[in-house]
Amino acid sequence: MSRIILSALLVAASLVAPARAPAEPAPLPDGAVVDEFDGTTLGPDWSVLSPDDSRWSLSGGALHLGTSTGDTHQATNNARNLFLADVPDGDFEVVTRLSAPVALDYQSAGLLAWQDWDNYVRAGLAHVGFEGGPVIETATEVGAAFTAAFSARPGSTAEVLKLARTGDEFVSSYWDGAAWVEASRMTARLAVGQVGLFGLSAQNGTSMRVDFDYFAIKAAPGRAVVPEGTFTLRAAERPYLTAERSGAVRASASAGMTSLAFTAEPSGDGVRLKEVAGGKYLEAAAKVRLSALGSVCKLTDAGGGKVTLTSGDRAVAVSGGALVMGTPPARFRVEGYTTGELTVDTRAKGTKVGPDLYGVFYEDINHAADGGLYAELVQNRSFEFNATDEPTYTGLTAWSTAERGATATPAVTGDRPLNANNRNYLRLDVTGAGTAGVSNAGFNRGLPLRKGERYELSLWARRSEPGTLTVTAEDGTTVLGRATVRVKAGGWEKYRAAAAAGERLLLGLHLRLPGVLGDVHRAHRTVTVRGRAHLARGGPVPAHGTTR
Repeated sequence: MSRIILSALLVAASLVAPARAPAEPAPLPDGAVVDEFDGTTLGPDWSVLSPDDSRWSLSGGALHLGTSTGDTHQATNNARNLFLADVPDGDFEVVTRLSAPVALDYQSAGLLAWQDWDNYVRAGLAHVGFEGGPVIETATEVGAAFTAAFSARPGSTAEVLKLARTGDEFVSSYWDGAAWVEASRMTARLAVGQVGLFGLSAQNGTSMRVDFDYFAIKAAPGRAVVPEGTFTLRAAERPYLTAERSGAVRASASAGMTSLAFTAEPSGDGVRLKEVAGGKYLEAAAKVRLSALGSVCKLTDAGGGKVTLTSGDRAVAVSGGALVMGTPPARFRVEGYTTGELTVDTRAKGTKVGPDLYGVFYEDINHAADGGLYAELVQNRSFEFNATDEPTYTGLTAWSTAERGATATPAVTGDRPLNANNRNYLRLDVTGAGTAGVSNAGFNRGLPLRKGERYELSLWARRSEPGTLTVTAEDGTTVLGRATVRVKAGGWEKYRAAAAAGERLLLGLHLRLPGVLGDVHRAHRTVTVRGRAHLARGGPVPAHGTTR
């Protein structure tokens, strides 16, 4: 594993094995919030990035983690179970006490300051062979450029670690039983939104047991945020804001035709939030509402890309589907909101229609658009169906599991979406021996194929580790065609595959996606007219069969 070494200075004192149990408890920052992990579940302030729930637990007042293959090193962004808590982008101190019997190269565990996979600081107890074994490794990535510095800790299997930020300077320290000892000091210009804990077995994947006794955090108050342009506010559980006729503001889990959109107008020491459509302002009444004057508010960085909304000493909360002034403060994502204007010229002449043209019928409810005029063959390809269009619709409409020995658990989610316009995707967890995946029913009576025609599939996918994605065209137990793509580890990537149709018509589409996060983009038939490729849709399927 190639790494850039900033320094590797060893002094004689560093060759003395550190005390296994500090003589005096390490002091925590004044006013720090401490999680002693004394429950059986993580608190609501925690999130787990790239989770593998089979490898961690809480018991006996500690967070226990079995490390697995993976790293955050440059393009190797396949680490599992990064435990993160939101923090405003500013100064902070975080402290943890851990035990980690690091014995093989690049086994490590410790503290994280996190912007994203390519921008972070981590400080932990690690085994680095070319540095003599156990060290405190302090590493940064800025724009995926990795640097690391080491402080020797020969024989150590347990540490109390601190990571402190002041401006763009990050300092890692360890407790020697009597005082904090600086391990490394680094400069990195980052927009840190989360801090937390990690454990890695980056070299050969040999697992070790890591125990975190507590996690303490002290953070400077968040800075004021003044959004530019038109925006909306989205709370995690109820992301869609609307206003009743009375002006009362509601928060819903279901998307309506529109959401409330605002602009921020400076006023006094804060802003007034002006609702774009009606021109009224957000008023911080007991039940938040829109009114002619509104209230002066503040949007404050709450960490993790979220803000709190306050007026005076009161905060906006979400209660029973309504915005109210209360506690706990709601954390909103500020999301850009675009609007448009449609101009219709009612005096313009229409297109001439021939007198012999009749019987044309267009109605999207019967798939005259997608699956009709458009050559799409996969129904609900972006997992966006919902009850707004049809009460029976869900994100998994037209999709079902296809299990062959293993068990598939599909779920539609919107965490870390492909983009702001395509928020939903399918998360598929596969457990057990064998294979499992999902199948698509197509439109009406299945997916029509024509013998000899070439069919193309494109999709967006991501997964924590590289692997093969297999797409099969099947009729019952007969496989009519097969295509595979190699999915890289890391973020969203677009993949394409193609295959020719076999002897019979396809009544379903089967995707084997073990452990893959996917968003199906399109499947269509390509025909050639005068040497140029065009999209076309096959004829109707005469009967419906079991799709896999």
